[in-house]
Amino acid sequence: MSLIHSRGNSGLSADPAEASNFHGVLIDGYESSYGKAPVGIRRDRAYEADIIALLNRIYSSQAGRAVFREVETLLWGRSLTIRPAERAGENQVVGWEPNGNAGLVDPVEFCVHPRKKRPNEHFILPKCVSMGYEKFLPVRDDDEVEVRFTPGMYSALVRAHKGVRAREAAGAHPDAALLHELIHGVRYARGIVDAVPLRFGYDDEEEWIAIMWVNIYSSEGHRLLRVSSKLAVPDLRCNHHGHLACPWTDETFLPESADNPEALANHAMMRKFVLQHPVTANSLRHIPCSFNPVRRYFQLTEHWPTGKATS
Repeated sequence: MSLIHSRGNSGLSADPAEASNFHGVLIDGYESSYGKAPVGIRRDRAYEADIIALLNRIYSSQAGRAVFREVETLLWGRSLTIRPAERAGENQVVGWEPNGNAGLVDPVEFCVHPRKKRPNEHFILPKCVSMGYEKFLPVRDDDEVEVRFTPGMYSALVRAHKGVRAREAAGAHPDAALLHELIHGVRYARGIVDAVPLRFGYDDEEEWIAIMWVNIYSSEGHRLLRVSSKLAVPDLRCNHHGHLACPWTDETFLPESADNPEALANHAMMRKFVLQHPVTANSLRHIPCSFNPVRRYFQLTEHWPTGKATS
């Protein structure tokens, strides 16, 4: 399948044989049952249009554009492709258990997908891996990184958490969830994924980075979770164990005196993030939002950390 680079914000390809492209991110609805398109017969433009709408929303923010800047400048010819989180031939609502219960299923997989594979083959990618970075295979120069994502799963989660349960939907809006996975994808494609186990509910360092970055994005957009008619809380996700909102401030997330294990971990992780994403960190620090731990880090250190930057 050849790839094109569409101009403009729509990103949709006019050629049914081509994947859509949004600022370097490919959106491929081929063989999707997301809409009404018969599997294996034609490209599902409904899926691609919905994903592009989310990408437009992400791109409208400074925190979101920082991801696309890395896609366009730091992937060294590798591609990042978004595809539906479903297997060829299956017609089901991704994100719900087969028995009809509203049990969440992680709709995201990362795959190493050699470009020589034909897009109309009905096969389960042999190199697909579930979320578990220690299982990732090295990315070769001819590989693409694939993000499996279906936005309806997250829309359902947000709808199911209204009122007092709204606090349990932090970072769960479809655009925030997609940005989270794009951050993982960019880091994987760049070869800087480092899934060192991390405590405090993050599981590993990769989740810390993605959650911190998306929290800045949510803060930039002034996103609130409406708990009641009189109370709304900032959409700031605590950690990777669920979507519980935390009352983070710059000062509580990165206290000047890191005198507890979580604060020490946050300082260490921020230093690592700045070294691995120096251009992005310099961009994020200037976003005038209420929660911005990157800005806070520079205010505390007043200089770039020592070490070798990776971009």
